[in-house]
Amino acid sequence: MYQHNGDYKEEKLDVAILAADIADWAITRYGYFVNSSVDKLEMIKAFSEELDRLPTNCLTYVEKAKNSWIDMAHKRPPTMPDFLTMLREFHNQHEHEKYKPQLEDKIPDYWRKWESCKTREDKANFFRMFDKHKCPPSTKYWIREDMRKDGISSKHIRKALGYG
Repeated sequence: MYQHNGDYKEEKLDVAILAADIADWAITRYGYFVNSSVDKLEMIKAFSEELDRLPTNCLTYVEKAKNSWIDMAHKRPPTMPDFLTMLREFHNQHEHEKYKPQLEDKIPDYWRKWESCKTREDKANFFRMFDKHKCPPSTKYWIREDMRKDGISSKHIRKALGYG
Protein backbone atom coordinates (compact mmCIF):
# COMPACT_ATOMS: atom_id res chain seq x y z
CA MET A 1 0.00 0.00 0.00
CA TYR A 2 1.28 3.48 -0.91
CA GLN A 3 1.65 6.04 1.86
CA HIS A 4 2.42 9.75 1.63
CA ASN A 5 5.28 11.08 3.65
CA GLY A 6 4.72 14.12 5.84
CA ASP A 7 6.18 16.52 3.25
CA TYR A 8 3.28 16.00 0.85
CA LYS A 9 0.68 17.04 3.43
CA GLU A 10 2.85 19.97 4.46
CA GLU A 11 3.00 21.22 0.84
CA LYS A 12 -0.80 20.99 0.59
CA LEU A 13 -1.09 22.98 3.80
CA ASP A 14 1.32 25.65 2.51
CA VAL A 15 -0.66 26.06 -0.72
CA ALA A 16 -3.92 26.31 1.25
CA ILE A 17 -2.37 29.01 3.45
CA LEU A 18 -1.14 30.81 0.33
CA ALA A 19 -4.64 30.68 -1.21
CA ALA A 20 -6.13 32.05 2.02
CA ASP A 21 -3.51 34.80 2.04
CA ILE A 22 -4.43 35.81 -1.52
CA ALA A 23 -8.11 35.82 -0.52
CA ASP A 24 -7.34 38.02 2.50
CA TRP A 25 -5.36 40.38 0.27
CA ALA A 26 -8.32 40.67 -2.11
CA ILE A 27 -10.73 41.32 0.77
CA THR A 28 -8.43 43.92 2.32
CA ARG A 29 -7.74 45.67 -0.97
CA TYR A 30 -11.10 45.38 -2.77
CA GLY A 31 -13.61 44.48 -0.07
CA TYR A 32 -14.38 41.00 -1.37
CA PHE A 33 -12.76 37.89 -2.84
CA VAL A 34 -15.75 36.17 -4.43
CA ASN A 35 -19.41 36.99 -4.83
CA SER A 36 -21.44 36.66 -1.66
CA SER A 37 -23.49 33.84 -3.23
CA VAL A 38 -20.39 31.60 -3.39
CA ASP A 39 -19.03 29.90 -0.27
CA LYS A 40 -15.68 31.56 0.47
CA LEU A 41 -14.13 28.47 2.08
CA GLU A 42 -15.06 26.24 -0.85
CA MET A 43 -13.62 28.80 -3.26
CA ILE A 44 -10.35 29.00 -1.28
CA LYS A 45 -10.16 25.20 -1.27
CA ALA A 46 -10.67 25.11 -5.06
CA PHE A 47 -8.15 27.93 -5.48
CA SER A 48 -5.55 26.06 -3.41
CA GLU A 49 -6.07 22.95 -5.57
CA GLU A 50 -5.47 25.05 -8.70
CA LEU A 51 -2.37 26.66 -7.17
CA ASP A 52 -1.09 23.19 -6.29
CA ARG A 53 -1.32 22.17 -9.95
CA LEU A 54 1.01 25.00 -11.04
CA PRO A 55 4.74 24.42 -11.37
CA THR A 56 6.32 25.07 -7.98
CA ASN A 57 8.31 28.07 -9.21
CA CYS A 58 5.08 29.84 -10.19
CA LEU A 59 4.26 30.32 -6.53
CA THR A 60 7.30 32.55 -6.08
CA TYR A 61 5.56 35.22 -8.19
CA VAL A 62 2.50 35.68 -5.95
CA GLU A 63 3.65 39.04 -4.57
CA LYS A 64 4.66 40.21 -8.04
CA ALA A 65 1.20 39.23 -9.36
CA LYS A 66 -0.53 41.12 -6.53
CA ASN A 67 1.55 44.22 -7.14
CA SER A 68 1.05 43.99 -10.89
CA TRP A 69 -2.73 43.74 -10.43
CA ILE A 70 -2.67 46.86 -8.26
CA ASP A 71 -0.38 48.71 -10.70
CA MET A 72 -2.82 48.00 -13.53
CA ALA A 73 -5.44 49.92 -11.48
CA HIS A 74 -8.15 47.25 -11.58
CA LYS A 75 -11.35 48.12 -9.76
CA ARG A 76 -12.10 44.51 -8.77
CA PRO A 77 -10.06 41.65 -7.35
CA PRO A 78 -8.60 39.13 -9.79
CA THR A 79 -10.62 36.04 -10.52
CA MET A 80 -8.95 32.67 -10.01
CA PRO A 81 -8.19 32.27 -13.73
CA ASP A 82 -6.81 35.84 -13.89
CA PHE A 83 -4.45 35.22 -10.99
CA LEU A 84 -3.35 31.79 -12.21
CA THR A 85 -2.70 33.19 -15.68
CA MET A 86 -0.56 35.98 -14.25
CA LEU A 87 1.49 33.50 -12.24
CA ARG A 88 2.04 31.34 -15.33
CA GLU A 89 3.00 34.39 -17.44
CA PHE A 90 5.60 35.55 -14.91
CA HIS A 91 6.98 32.01 -14.66
CA ASN A 92 7.08 31.54 -18.45
CA GLN A 93 8.70 34.94 -18.96
CA HIS A 94 11.40 34.04 -16.44
CA GLU A 95 11.98 30.65 -18.08
CA HIS A 96 12.18 32.25 -21.53
CA GLU A 97 14.74 34.80 -20.33
CA LYS A 98 16.70 32.11 -18.52
CA TYR A 99 17.35 30.06 -21.66
CA LYS A 100 18.18 32.80 -24.17
CA PRO A 101 21.51 32.04 -25.80
CA GLN A 102 24.29 34.44 -24.88
CA LEU A 103 26.61 35.78 -27.54
CA GLU A 104 29.51 36.06 -25.10
CA ASP A 105 29.68 32.26 -24.88
CA LYS A 106 30.14 31.86 -28.63
CA ILE A 107 32.38 33.22 -31.36
CA PRO A 108 31.30 36.85 -31.85
CA ASP A 109 32.81 37.31 -35.35
CA TYR A 110 29.60 36.35 -37.15
CA TRP A 111 27.58 38.78 -35.08
CA ARG A 112 30.00 41.66 -35.84
CA LYS A 113 29.83 40.81 -39.52
CA TRP A 114 26.02 40.73 -39.31
CA GLU A 115 25.94 44.14 -37.62
CA SER A 116 28.16 45.57 -40.35
CA CYS A 117 25.51 44.78 -42.99
CA LYS A 118 24.05 48.12 -44.06
CA THR A 119 21.04 47.13 -46.19
CA ARG A 120 18.34 44.49 -46.17
CA GLU A 121 19.89 43.03 -49.30
CA ASP A 122 23.23 42.58 -47.51
CA LYS A 123 21.43 40.82 -44.68
CA ALA A 124 19.45 38.63 -47.09
CA ASN A 125 22.71 37.50 -48.75
CA PHE A 126 24.66 37.17 -45.49
CA PHE A 127 24.88 33.37 -45.48
CA ARG A 128 25.80 33.28 -49.15
CA MET A 129 28.99 35.12 -48.16
CA PHE A 130 29.61 33.23 -44.88
CA ASP A 131 29.25 29.56 -43.98
CA LYS A 132 25.96 29.10 -42.15
CA HIS A 133 27.11 25.74 -40.79
CA LYS A 134 29.99 27.33 -38.85
CA CYS A 135 27.82 30.09 -37.42
CA PRO A 136 27.09 29.42 -33.72
CA PRO A 137 23.45 28.70 -32.80
CA SER A 138 23.35 31.65 -30.39
CA THR A 139 24.35 34.02 -33.20
CA LYS A 140 21.72 32.48 -35.47
CA TYR A 141 19.15 33.10 -32.73
CA TRP A 142 19.97 36.81 -32.55
CA ILE A 143 20.16 37.10 -36.35
CA ARG A 144 16.67 35.54 -36.52
CA GLU A 145 15.37 38.03 -33.92
CA ASP A 146 16.91 40.91 -35.88
CA MET A 147 15.33 39.68 -39.13
CA ARG A 148 11.93 39.41 -37.42
CA LYS A 149 12.24 43.04 -36.30
CA ASP A 150 12.89 44.01 -39.92
CA GLY A 151 9.64 42.31 -40.95
CA ILE A 152 11.18 39.44 -42.92
CA SER A 153 8.86 36.47 -43.22
CA SER A 154 9.49 33.26 -41.28
CA LYS A 155 9.86 31.33 -44.53
CA HIS A 156 12.69 33.57 -45.73
CA ILE A 157 14.35 33.52 -42.31
CA ARG A 158 14.38 29.70 -42.20
CA LYS A 159 15.77 29.57 -45.73
CA ALA A 160 18.45 32.17 -44.98
CA LEU A 161 19.57 30.36 -41.82
CA GLY A 162 19.73 27.01 -43.60
CA TYR A 163 16.76 25.31 -41.94
CA GLY A 164 15.08 24.15 -45.12
